[in-house]
Amino acid sequence: MVRKIDLKKVYLLQHSYEIICDDVTYDKTKIIGIYFSREKAESVVNKYIYIQGFDKYPISCFYIDEYTIDEDNWVEGFVGSDEIARDFETLTSCFNDWLGIKVNSIEESWNDSNYYHALCEVNSNIYNVKDVSELAQQIYFVWEKYYETSPIKADDCIEIATNILKALNVKFI
Repeated sequence: MVRKIDLKKVYLLQHSYEIICDDVTYDKTKIIGIYFSREKAESVVNKYIYIQGFDKYPISCFYIDEYTIDEDNWVEGFVGSDEIARDFETLTSCFNDWLGIKVNSIEESWNDSNYYHALCEVNSNIYNVKDVSELAQQIYFVWEKYYETSPIKADDCIEIATNILKALNVKFI
């Protein structure tokens, strides 16, 4: 059976991770390629996870984003640093409420480095999700990465994803 390819859709495959040097966090992102099908991008991931260097990082460091050709992919308008900081605080507040974390200030939550890095990973993808289930899946993978000894339920991920998207008034792409 010949599978029809939608020539208006492409899939950008990236590998992204953080490096912490002198208490400064740097994001490192490599564009691996752009493909006409998600299946092709996924097959490339399955090849790259065994390549020296890439094999040091979890599979969750690979990201596949779908884009439509000849269509505006950023519809949120310009986002400045004040909005980014406010959104990160809102995200933290949502997670704190969900986890029952009581703190004197939002910033106090960030003292736990695993928690802070988990928030950063979730935050980096919020405006690229297509629906609640996609964000819930990302939350699940991030939670597994940073808190592998504390399992999380899929229903919990859906709940927090829904609360985050409502609080941030995210419009799906």
